[in-house]
Amino acid sequence: VRAREPLPVEPGETYRLRQYHRIEASNLEGGQALSVQAYFLGDDGERLNRRVYPPATAHTGGYARVSEGWRMREVDFTVPEPARAIEVYISLPTNFRGLVAVDDVQVLRIPQRIFSPPPGSLAFDFVAEDTKPTPGFTAVPFDRSFDEAGDFGWKLRNGQPLYAGTRCVQPAYPTQLHGHSVRRATFSCMLPDGDYACSLFMGAIWRTNVDQMNHVVEVNGEVVVGEQREFNALMDEEYFRYSHATLVTPDDLERKGLAVYDRYIRPRYRRHDFTVTVTGGRMDVQALSGFMSGMIITPAVEAEAHAAAVAELDAQLAEEFASNWAELLPVDPSRGAYRGDYQPTAEDQERGYVVYRRHWMQAVEHDSRPDPEDVSTELAVFATPGEYEPLTFTVWPLEDLHNVTITPSDLRGEDGAVLPADIVRVWYLQQKHERRARPCTAYYIRGTFLPDWGEERELFGGIAQRCWLSLKLPEQAAPGIYRGEVEFAPSNAPPTTLALSLRVLPFELSRPQRLHVMRRAANAVTIPYPSEYPVADGDIRNRQYYCQAAIDDLYGHGFAPEFTAWWRSMFSRERGVVEWDKPNSLSGPPRQFLQLIEDSGFGRQGMLLVDGAPISDRVLASFGAGSDAWSTEDTRNWLRDLSATLAAEGFDKVYMHITAEESHTLPTDGGTDAWIRYHRFITENRDEWPNLFTCHSCNTAWGQPIALREADMAFLGMFHGVGNNGEEQVEMARSTGKRSTGKPFGLYGCRGRLVPGYYLWKAGASATFHEFYGPYWGIPNSDWDNPQGMDSHACQVMNEAPGWCNVTYSPTGRMIGSWFWEEMREGVDDDSYMHTLEALIEESADSQAPAVVEARAYAREVLASTADYIDLDISPAALGPLTYRPFAPEDFDGLRWRVALAAARLLAAADNRGFAVRPAAAGE
Repeated sequence: VRAREPLPVEPGETYRLRQYHRIEASNLEGGQALSVQAYFLGDDGERLNRRVYPPATAHTGGYARVSEGWRMREVDFTVPEPARAIEVYISLPTNFRGLVAVDDVQVLRIPQRIFSPPPGSLAFDFVAEDTKPTPGFTAVPFDRSFDEAGDFGWKLRNGQPLYAGTRCVQPAYPTQLHGHSVRRATFSCMLPDGDYACSLFMGAIWRTNVDQMNHVVEVNGEVVVGEQREFNALMDEEYFRYSHATLVTPDDLERKGLAVYDRYIRPRYRRHDFTVTVTGGRMDVQALSGFMSGMIITPAVEAEAHAAAVAELDAQLAEEFASNWAELLPVDPSRGAYRGDYQPTAEDQERGYVVYRRHWMQAVEHDSRPDPEDVSTELAVFATPGEYEPLTFTVWPLEDLHNVTITPSDLRGEDGAVLPADIVRVWYLQQKHERRARPCTAYYIRGTFLPDWGEERELFGGIAQRCWLSLKLPEQAAPGIYRGEVEFAPSNAPPTTLALSLRVLPFELSRPQRLHVMRRAANAVTIPYPSEYPVADGDIRNRQYYCQAAIDDLYGHGFAPEFTAWWRSMFSRERGVVEWDKPNSLSGPPRQFLQLIEDSGFGRQGMLLVDGAPISDRVLASFGAGSDAWSTEDTRNWLRDLSATLAAEGFDKVYMHITAEESHTLPTDGGTDAWIRYHRFITENRDEWPNLFTCHSCNTAWGQPIALREADMAFLGMFHGVGNNGEEQVEMARSTGKRSTGKPFGLYGCRGRLVPGYYLWKAGASATFHEFYGPYWGIPNSDWDNPQGMDSHACQVMNEAPGWCNVTYSPTGRMIGSWFWEEMREGVDDDSYMHTLEALIEESADSQAPAVVEARAYAREVLASTADYIDLDISPAALGPLTYRPFAPEDFDGLRWRVALAAARLLAAADNRGFAVRPAAAGE
């Protein structure tokens, strides 16, 4: 199908070709058979046979899912000479059978990027020796592979004049630099002899590799930039900088892209100024460490011209970024963002702000506004002794509010019991810039992390701020209703007192024996200070300090860390043992990490998941896949030593997770058989390691049957890429797992509140498995410009989104959780509420007292109706990409409240305390 008329274009200008499509039926795997192409036409309309849209594996646009079934694809291109028009086609393979819908095919003209000069541009603007030279600039490219060129940048042969040089360009914004360019950036140029002022702009993906922040540059073989940054100093200066900052100000909203550039992009650049003396007419520049993004070279006598060129380039970078790389989008509606229509009253205007409530699971963003019914200063919550419970309110400042404090009071019960004020922790929802995956030119402003409120904060007019209260009930809190207050007090406006009521339920939660595991939690990616770094109590740079904080935080959320060490370096093949006290730069010695786990209380549960992924290639090699790095005897010794040491520490059930995140070994070269032999080796030699069991996370369709059949525990990848729906996978697990052979199964990729809670309870799973702090570039402190990697279409994927990362770090040592992380905690509690009610039904089974029989019948009814409410046939596509919420936030609390009522009623009847809680009426 061809567009009706060719579209006129201008040579040298940049355009964006964008299309939306939906493939409703297809006989081809994956269905992605659609091709949108454009051909350049000359003056006479003759096709120049140059296609704009290359194959999917070679372009930078990729597919972006924009709504149910619809995908967007786009690519930028610069029109070459002598093209004057383009002809747009939509085509499908000749063997395609199906139904395709295409909409809004657009060709958009976008501003010319300074890094894409028209053909014929000179590398520098220097002129002949006998004329006055002027400042020059070159961009050094980093997007070419080693196969295309022996080095990056451009080179001139000896004697070749400068004006004949070519200028390589960076087609994407120069902060998107690939790691393989480190130590390979180099360029050469011919210059008249003399002294030159040089200003070298260097960017850095500063958190993924410290080498990128160490700038070492040679000119003509001599080091002119030798800036080595000690790792811990780098962490102190950069890593923690924004962990307690409110990152959205009126300036951010007014200047938008320029504000992002000033706050996030400009600090990533460091400009190095130096003077170079050129002899022999040649300058060779090479970066031994770090990224070169551009360089200005000016004769030293032209100081003013050089300064002007530096300022001009800096302004060009900012303008180019703001015009091409910083589209501020409205908040993603899938997060529940909502703007109400409440109009401030005269009283509100005089006070200077509006206080309103919204359920803590609903998004409150910087531009959120209340509905009239939301405006309230009353807060209420229920919980069991020992439980954490979130509670929030939001402030809409009508003007700037200074030195704002939030102060909770003691909570007093009707019988004189007191819960101290310090059971309430006061946080705030940090708002920050987050880059979208596609288009990668766009960003949101979102609330994500929950730092401490601190002594006081500044709130800006027009920017809503969520105030987050985290209540931790004492273990021995007596049941009843407690009342207190929370005071919100700016220094330049009247305070507001919010009434707070807390109902403490008359029972404690009975926690089921579940293995909720957070991969990469508190070990391999906890701040990797060198092991020789001094250990001192309270030292914010102390790695163990943060490890302990992370594990304590996990424990408070009901999750366990994955016990790991870099087993390649820990296992001594000669001695056949793990060197438990050998220092390791990632997570410390294994024995030390085990001690941290036990100190947090996890040791008492006697269950552990061990991550053997770093050594999986060697283990599989011993069973016939890959190299012969290990023998079967090596694997036997490794397992035997792990078993004995962990048993001595009190862990009587240890699951060996040796498949990394997924079944990543392809079913070729003996891979499938090696996995099967490994699992059976563990089982057949169980007497040598009675506490070791295998688990297998099946993130591939071929790996799932192996996991279900062979592993002691299979983690179902229903939320992590496997195509089967949840109902089918759960039924498969039940048919081969716990309910038939006694083997448990877990859920893999468990996000949000539903999956580790109500879904897990109904499915009958015994474990969940997810990421805690994965190495996703750009997450903790909105490192806005960093890519996470490449997707299946060879496109950069950005991972700036709540849900991909649960926590960040704080200079205080507290792990700063997120809105998403609190949802995970509440999911674990939902499961515990269900388990508690089931336990009470079982405990009262022998009682035939009328009150008990009646209460037990109601409890069973509540269990059945709750199960009916939960649909196992769900998928990420149906529930949203980040937090799986199949029903409204209020429904979660409604289900929990009915379960709490049933448990309290049954407990009261069984204990003959003389009171009963009436069942909720229909619709309550």
